[in-house]
Amino acid sequence: AGLEEGVNRRCPVGKTHALYQSIHTVGPKVTRTGVSGAVVVGTNHALAEEYGAHDHPAHPFVRPTHDIDGPRALEAMREVLKGGV
Repeated sequence: AGLEEGVNRRCPVGKTHALYQSIHTVGPKVTRTGVSGAVVVGTNHALAEEYGAHDHPAHPFVRPTHDIDGPRALEAMREVLKGGV
């Protein structure tokens, strides 16, 4: 699974689905110095969901995806760059 799929899978879904619907991928961008990309969560309350707030418990969904799916995504990128996939 890719990183965007992992974030979507772990994302807490509220009544409006706004957080879930705001998740998208930017990139890949290739430069002389490397390749970059990002999974963007584009709502104002994403940080409160991830880390919690004074009146709201944390529901981490980005960090677990980074920790669990990140190494596999990095290896898949390496294979693509080597021409293996």
